[in-house]
Amino acid sequence: MMRRWVGAAVMAGCLGLVQAARAQVPPVGPGAACRPPEPIPVGAAQAPAPDPEPNLVPGPLTPQLAPEGPPDSLSLPADGTGAFPSKAVELDSGTYFHIGALMWKRQDPGSGVIAVQDPQNLDTGTPPPAGAPVLQRFNNIDPGYNAGITATLGTLWNGNECLEATIFYTFQGRQTSSIASEGRIDSFFTNPPLGFEGDNGMFLQDDRLSTTLSSTLWGAEVNYRVADPALSEAELILGVRYVDLFEKLGSTFDDDGIQFPMTNGLPDPARVATYNVQTENRFVGPQLGFEWGRRVGKFFTLGVTAKGALGADFAQLNRSLTRGDGYVGFDGQRDTIQFSAVSEGGAFIDFHVLDRARIRLAYNALWFSNMVNVVDQYDFNLQNTNQFDKRNGSVLFHGPQLEFQFLF
Repeated sequence: MMRRWVGAAVMAGCLGLVQAARAQVPPVGPGAACRPPEPIPVGAAQAPAPDPEPNLVPGPLTPQLAPEGPPDSLSLPADGTGAFPSKAVELDSGTYFHIGALMWKRQDPGSGVIAVQDPQNLDTGTPPPAGAPVLQRFNNIDPGYNAGITATLGTLWNGNECLEATIFYTFQGRQTSSIASEGRIDSFFTNPPLGFEGDNGMFLQDDRLSTTLSSTLWGAEVNYRVADPALSEAELILGVRYVDLFEKLGSTFDDDGIQFPMTNGLPDPARVATYNVQTENRFVGPQLGFEWGRRVGKFFTLGVTAKGALGADFAQLNRSLTRGDGYVGFDGQRDTIQFSAVSEGGAFIDFHVLDRARIRLAYNALWFSNMVNVVDQYDFNLQNTNQFDKRNGSVLFHGPQLEFQFLF
């Protein structure tokens, strides 16, 4: 009997004949019968509190009601640079001027022998024996440092392009090596012209010998410089260059000035002879190079520079032999044009004293190759008055430079 009542109650609940329990919410919607009932909420006996009214006002907001924004110090100018600039970046431009001083030193003139010691002091006219002690060489002449000036004028645009003209000039340097030995100075000159017989040979058993080397170096160049914005530390140099080297090498022989001077105490000018060799190399050609500098700290820049030019050398040679009284034995001249090269390189440090003013301290070297070196033309055969002995010589100059640089 009990089982029948339980079964009837279950069926009534399924058919909706029995009222749902107050503590549960009957499921609704499709498949609701398959979902478990929600858990009984806490405090279900109390009515839920209504939501608070939102603090809203009809818009738009007035300046008085708008919230305070960020300060002006955090704002970017409307025409400034940024991720999306509205105004182009102003690149540096202007005119610049450099002025400075330099010191060039010529390379050693070489170890060639000019004169040796005679075994006795009589004017025999006999050439010196083999192995005689050397009295004078070319390298007894120390070229030393010759002072000079340099200046550059240029214009800069786009912040990375410029056109400039540079000139430098070294004042003539003159260095001499002198020896004296009564009747014991022998040189190697042969085939002297008439009038240069001296006392049994103008260039044998002499009393005095003085040899002098002088040099003057100057040049000019016009260059276009450009730096890649992605590699602003390096500049490409394209231009044209001119270099002029004038040199003179001469020896003066006094045959009897000490042993047999004239009544006034001076040497007999008819027994004094001066042999001179003079060369001038004028080079012109296109130039390619670069300059690289790295900023170190706030006030210094370290860098290197290198330039090379290939072109034509207009060379001139002059040999002369003159007696002390002005009599000329010969004065020959010869010109030639040949391919040559000029290279220059160095290192520098820039001191940034002002925003647009620097002081540059540098050490540079200039190498002139495949040219007519004056030392190579010193010929002991006095019949060769105007023929080139060697045309593929080279000479090196090097020295410090101080320069003041201004950008206007």
